[in-house]
Amino acid sequence: MRILIITNYPFPHGMAQTNRIIAMAKGLIHAGAGVDLLVSKATELGEPKNREAAGNYQGIAFTYATGTPIRPAGKVRRAILYYRGMAGTLRFIVKAHRRQKIDALFMGVYSNCFTYLVYLLTRLLGIKYIQERSEYPFLSYSNRIGGRISLGIYLRGICARFDGIVVISKALESYFKPYLKRGATMHLMPILVEMERFSQAGPGSKNVITYCGSMQGTKDGVPLLIDAFSKIAAQFPGTNLQLIGPTDFEGFRLLEEQIASLGLTERIVFTGRVERDEMPGLLGESRILALARPFTKQAEGGFPTKLGEYLATGRLTVVTRVGDIPDYLAHEKNALLAEPGDVEEFAKLLKIGLADEALRNAIGREGRKLAEDLFNYRVQGEKLVDWLNTFVEK
Repeated sequence: MRILIITNYPFPHGMAQTNRIIAMAKGLIHAGAGVDLLVSKATELGEPKNREAAGNYQGIAFTYATGTPIRPAGKVRRAILYYRGMAGTLRFIVKAHRRQKIDALFMGVYSNCFTYLVYLLTRLLGIKYIQERSEYPFLSYSNRIGGRISLGIYLRGICARFDGIVVISKALESYFKPYLKRGATMHLMPILVEMERFSQAGPGSKNVITYCGSMQGTKDGVPLLIDAFSKIAAQFPGTNLQLIGPTDFEGFRLLEEQIASLGLTERIVFTGRVERDEMPGLLGESRILALARPFTKQAEGGFPTKLGEYLATGRLTVVTRVGDIPDYLAHEKNALLAEPGDVEEFAKLLKIGLADEALRNAIGREGRKLAEDLFNYRVQGEKLVDWLNTFVEK
């Protein structure tokens, strides 16, 4: 079986979505599938993390349809390169299929127009067309008239074109089911983790509580985590809070002001963006890994990739009961779970984790076992190929 994955996220260096793509591709390869990855647009701005237009990353052959990963500075040149990437994507599909039959094409999230163009091409070439979704569609535009119109077109006109949809959560499974065409199937693939990245994650040697990811807005509840830490900071004077992730966003000053108002400027450390290879070490040397995600529509449908990485380290994870998280994690067995938005409860669980080393280590071990048994990309890759085999040859 040969699979083509099309994405517009940076590769091979990026954030959570890039890590999920890498894990999915490696899982498919582990299960015996041939995989090619195509990036449809130039993704590198500023100091590039990748300068290669094509290459091989950990067994994944990748190509930039634009001929370069570097985005030009000018708006006109950038627009020209963007459309060049769209045209290059269509050409790549045709040429790759001629060299060796593509059985299934996995499509990321794109405009309705381009998604439909790719659909037409898959019909001409006899390729199964699959979309992978990790959140509700058009979520950030749902309150705008244009967003509602685009959502309606997508659900009623585009979703019916897919031969299959891969979703990350049960909420998305229920959401998309009514819009699929007859005979189309859906596959639930939760968060994925590359366990080998965390085999030498470290012994939790630093007295820090760590969060990693986006700190912009309220998505992951970073302001709530800061408030929770402030309630226990005096009881644990040797413990700091470490926040890993980009800080070059509008609104970062609000976080700094919140921290200053709590008198915690010296106790809360921002690392800035950390590269993929550095992340296991920083997570593994922490005492506790925290995610105070509040209840939102995004949290309901999503499933944070970072949670799999937290568990894989073997460190204690303190997280909120949102989305599918309580369907997989059990309180006081493989994690400590708090109600979303309850700062007092989250602070209490952080306190318990810091005070009880035996409990912290025991829950951490069970969390790693859960990640190994359930979220391991090898396990999920075999399930994904089994699902594909049910309809790819039809």
